[in-house]
Amino acid sequence: MKHLRKFELFEAVIIPEELNTRGAQFRSYQDVVSFGQENGFDVVNYDEFYNSLTEEDKRTAPPRPQGPPPGMGMPPRGMRPPGGMGRGMRGGPPPGMQGGPPGARGQQGPPQAPFFALFHPQNERPMFVLNDPNFWRIPIFKDILRDIIGHEMVHREQANRSEIEYVLPNPNDTNKYLSDKNEIMAFSWTIANEIRNLAWVDTFEEAIKAFQKLRKDGLRSPVGALVTDVYRLDEKTIKRYHKYIYMYLRNFYNQDETSEEG
Repeated sequence: MKHLRKFELFEAVIIPEELNTRGAQFRSYQDVVSFGQENGFDVVNYDEFYNSLTEEDKRTAPPRPQGPPPGMGMPPRGMRPPGGMGRGMRGGPPPGMQGGPPGARGQQGPPQAPFFALFHPQNERPMFVLNDPNFWRIPIFKDILRDIIGHEMVHREQANRSEIEYVLPNPNDTNKYLSDKNEIMAFSWTIANEIRNLAWVDTFEEAIKAFQKLRKDGLRSPVGALVTDVYRLDEKTIKRYHKYIYMYLRNFYNQDETSEEG
């Protein structure tokens, strides 16, 4: 991205409301269900997710995960519930970056992932699908949940803006999936948000350098893998990613319209 011109045709980016997980205690599957109910998204197990899909969407849904479905199990005595590990310490994959093709439009995670998410086109709400009864062992579960749902909240606002009914694209076509105009904005938020959370990024200028580094070597991170996939797309689509990432970073660091990126 180099001295980008102002594009009048780009719609304003959607800044999702940040999910407040501070103080939340996720000791059981029901705890996550209740938290979702309080914060505008659904938490379901795999069967509930699969049964909610149309017959067409079932054909491209992730396969049923192995092992028991998430239940009401409690962590062993003495174990602390998962919590944030602090800025720059998130070791888990960001939304959509758990390897393999995404499951459905907005869906995060590969087949048999411990969890994934999507914006449900019929329910018109973000949906978090929790497959692993031992999710509470994941030390950064709160961070991952917050980032995944943030991505889906972008899709929710897109649905509110548009009168066109959303259709889940075939996730097996990665290039087509990443080129979807709604996903371009949502994944641009994912990339910009992950840059914002890097421990060494405190300013807009540092954020731009971090993105340039992502482009160069991927920072050896899952979001770097997403950037690599983006750079396999056509030039027009890459340009849209550039612009939206730039707009998100400018918003995060309170930059005005005249700010330039190097």
